[in-house]
Parts: sequence; C-alpha cells; structure tokens
Amino acid sequence: MSSASNTYNYDKFGAFEKQHEQERLNRQAALAHQYDLPFIKSAGISDNHTILDLGCGPGHIAYMFATEFPKTHVHAIDSSSELLNVATNHYSAPNLFFKQASVYDIPYDDHSFDIVYCRLVFQHLSSLGDAIQEIYRVLKPGGKVCIVEIDDSLQIFSPIIPSLEQCRSVIKDGVHHGGNRYVGREIPPLLLASLFQDINIHTPSISTVNTDTKLLFDIALSFIPDMASNPDGITAEVIWKDIHRHQDAFFGLIVLLCMQATKPY
Repeated sequence: MSSASNTYNYDKFGAFEKQHEQERLNRQAALAHQYDLPFIKSAGISDNHTILDLGCGPGHIAYMFATEFPKTHVHAIDSSSELLNVATNHYSAPNLFFKQASVYDIPYDDHSFDIVYCRLVFQHLSSLGDAIQEIYRVLKPGGKVCIVEIDDSLQIFSPIIPSLEQCRSVIKDGVHHGGNRYVGREIPPLLLASLFQDINIHTPSISTVNTDTKLLFDIALSFIPDMASNPDGITAEVIWKDIHRHQDAFFGLIVLLCMQATKPY
C-alpha cells in the first residue's frame, strides 16, 4: 500500500466550504454530457463491461455512465466518506456501486476492469506514478484508462486581470499548498513508463464563446486563490468582480487534456 497522499480533502472543509464545493462540482458536472460522455464512448464500451470511476466525488459522472450504459457495471470510489454520502443519497442504479477507497490502494483484484475513468484527480495527487501503476494493475489486458486533466499553460484570458494573474504566478512558481495545475504534461511519459500502449490525446476546449463566463470561472478559477494561499487578500470574489468589470470584453479559453491508453495483452 502506497504512503502517498493527495492535496484535496473535502472531509476537512468547513460547512460553508463544503456547500460551496458541492455547488462547484455540480456546475462542473453540467458539462459532462458534452465532454466526458463522448470521451468514454471513444474507449469502445460494450455490454457487460466493468467501469471504474476513480475519484468519483459526489457521483455525477458515475451515475451518468451507469444510466447511459445500463448493461455495464459501474464501480465508483472516492477517499471522502462525506462526498460518498452525498453520492449514495442522490444517485442509485442497479448497476452502480460506490465504495470508499484510495486511488493508491484500489480494493479490487488484478485485471478487474475494462475501463478506468479518472477526471481532474491527478492534479491533487502527490505520487502520479503510484496511481498509474495501481490503475494498470486493476485493468484487464486490453483495458483502457481514460484520464481528463488540465495544464494551466493551455489557458487564455483576455484582457489581463491583475488579481487573477497574481494568483496564477504564485501557483506557477510553486508557492502554494495543494494541487499541481501543470500536471497534464507529466502524465503521458508516466503512462509510457508504466508500459501502457496506444496513447491518444484529445484536446477539447471550453471557452466563454460556448460556456457562460460565470460557469467557466466556477469550474476553472474559483479555487485558485485558495491554492495560492490568498496572496494580498485576493479571494475568488475579488477575481470575479475584476472579471465582471470587463464582462463584455472578457474572453477565456481552457484546454482539457483527454488522455487514453491501453494495457497490452
């Protein structure tokens, strides 16, 4: 069992923070049908496939998979007991199974899953290699891992918002307490080192052209001040007010890295 940790711990949030985070995750899930569903379909889902949603949070994505593919078996794990309580209270399907567990110690036998899905989790992990090796272990030969992540170098914001740029520069310099916002670039070499094959990378984008500015902010930017330890008292509210002043002229674009790889036979 790995001693590695992660930087996201919902169970330690205060009551207000938990409510805000659940609302943010709900808004983030609103884009799932547009981005996550086509991505997992590209993995070639068949009847009776077993799917693992790794770091499932409040269960939105796992439930979508279970209902979209009712002849599959969807297992979903998360390290947070409280988020899993939210998931089990809101979502139920005969082919959906929630369990508390760590990405570093997945409680299933070797060669258990046809597809492992992992969405915006790696940015919170301290040991990417350990997580990838554990995914490799539980995948069946010929099974596929689907990873959705970000890399902040693949973002555009105009005009320049000083409060946002100040937080982003702190995070880029590594002076922060949680989360690797440049993790996307680190994953493909680790997949190769772990003997995955047929690595494909798709790069869909989310922008203020096709997404509400507030939704884009909530999904991608609202937690950045906390990661940067709130430099000079900058909060998410401060950044949003600065963006809102430029609402008519503001443009934001975020590129997602959708990485898929196959465990060889």
